[in-house]
Amino acid sequence: MSVVSKAVFESEVENAEFFSFLEDSFETLTSKRAPLESKCEAAIQCWRLSEHENKSVENRRQALVCEYGKFPHVSGVLVDLISASDTPEVLVWRCLRTLVQLSYDNSRVAETIIGNWKSEARSMAKDEETVINQLKEEAISADATKSNELKARVQVMKENLTILNSRKSLPSILAGLLSEKRISWRVRECIFHVLNNTANSSWDVHDIILKDNILDKAKHLISHEDTPHFVVSAAVGFVCSLSYRPASRPLLFQDGVVETLSPIVLKDKIELNSMSAVLAVANIAGGLPIQEFPILNDEHQIVVKCISALKAVLNRKMFGGRYGTIWKVCMSVSNFCIHEDQHAQLLELGCPSLFVKVLKQKVV
Repeated sequence: MSVVSKAVFESEVENAEFFSFLEDSFETLTSKRAPLESKCEAAIQCWRLSEHENKSVENRRQALVCEYGKFPHVSGVLVDLISASDTPEVLVWRCLRTLVQLSYDNSRVAETIIGNWKSEARSMAKDEETVINQLKEEAISADATKSNELKARVQVMKENLTILNSRKSLPSILAGLLSEKRISWRVRECIFHVLNNTANSSWDVHDIILKDNILDKAKHLISHEDTPHFVVSAAVGFVCSLSYRPASRPLLFQDGVVETLSPIVLKDKIELNSMSAVLAVANIAGGLPIQEFPILNDEHQIVVKCISALKAVLNRKMFGGRYGTIWKVCMSVSNFCIHEDQHAQLLELGCPSLFVKVLKQKVV
C-alpha cells in the first residue's frame, strides 16, 4: 500500500477517494496478516488523511479518521497497537505520531482519544451480558448437541466481555508504557506530544490525565541528566499545557512542578525549551494567592523571559523550540504579574506597550 500524498485530497472531505483510502488503512491496521511495513504506512496514511491547511476542514477530517470503522474505530485500533506487548517499536512510534496529529487543536477528538472508547465498551459489555444470560437459559432447555453449541458460544462471548470490561483510558496505557525500560526515547517523546495536544485541546481531560502518575514520570524525565533534550522539551511542553487550566495549578504546585522546572528556566538553550518552562512556572506560581506565592530565585528571569516570549510571538518568531500563541503568552504574563510586587518590573520592561500591540492584532 502506497502512502497517499496531500495533493490527492484537495477536494471536499466526503469524497469517495478519501473514504477509500481510509477504509484501506483501517483494514490494514486491523489485519493480523498485514506485514509491519504496510501497517506503518497505514498509520502514516491516517495522519495525512487528517491534515488540511484549512483548520475547520482539518477538524472535520480528524474526527472522521478518529471515529472511522467498527469498534474500537481507527483511534482505538491505534491505541490497541500501542499497548500490545508484541507490537514492534517502529509501529508503536508511528501510531503515536498519528495520534499527535489527530489530537492537535481538536477538543472532540482529544476527549475521544483520552477516553479510548471506554464508555462504548461498557455499553457493549452490558448488551453482551444480556445475550449471554439469554443463551444460558436456552442451553438449559436445549438438547445435548444444541446445548453444547450454546455453551461454546457463551464461552467466546465471555472472553470478549472480559476484553470490553478491561478497556483502559489512554493515560493509563501511556503511564504503563512510560514505566517500561524497553521503550525508545522517540516513543517517550511522542507520548508527551500526544498528552500535550490533548491537554491543550481540552481542559476536560486534565483530571483523567493526572490520575495515573504521568506527572511524576514527566518530572523524573525532565530532571534526569540522561534524558535527551527533545524528550525534555516534549515533557515540559506537556506540563506547560496542564498549567493553563486554573483548577490544575494547585495540584501542579503541590507536586513540586515549580521546583522541577526552575532549573530549566535558567537555561538559555532553546532546545531545552526554557520558554515553555517559564510560561508554566508563571501560570502555576502567578495563579497562587499572594500569601502562597513561592520564593523563586529565578523570579527576575521569569518576568524577563515572559516579556521576551511576548515580543517573539508578536513578531511571529519561534521560541523555546516551538511556536507560541499570543493568547498563551499573554495569559502567562498576566498570571505572573497579577500581584503588585511585579508591577514595577512589568512597567520597566515595557509590557503595557506590548499589550497595546496585542490589542491591535487582527488574529489573537
